[in-house]
Amino acid sequence: MTDTINESPKRIQNAMAILGIFIAILAIALAMFQDPIREQVASGKTLKERVIEGGAALIGIEPRRSSEDRDWIVWAYSGVGLLAVIFGVVSYLRQENHRFSGMAGALGIIAIGWEYVLIGLIIAVVIYILANLGFDF
Repeated sequence: MTDTINESPKRIQNAMAILGIFIAILAIALAMFQDPIREQVASGKTLKERVIEGGAALIGIEPRRSSEDRDWIVWAYSGVGLLAVIFGVVSYLRQENHRFSGMAGALGIIAIGWEYVLIGLIIAVVIYILANLGFDF
């Protein structure tokens, strides 16, 4: 007969790393969908913004967004990405599975530098297309 009362609860293996991976995925999702999120959160436009948009539409140019609209979402996904990196480092220090720890850290860094990741991806696609067209580098 086993004594179930004295058994210690099992610790979930790689808990910090897995939590870091989920947080990093959340940060990447925030970075990917930052424009629709920003539009949904924006409550209303001031008269000045409406006049600027109307004039820009009349001329045929796209109005620039103010930096205040952009800052909060960039800070949000960068902060959540940094949190994922911290979870990855802590899980590495706790000697959890190094693959999971590295994945949490790498995904967090991708979320932090999301705009640069997109630029790198575009450059890689252009190089791939040029390489398949027969150009030698």
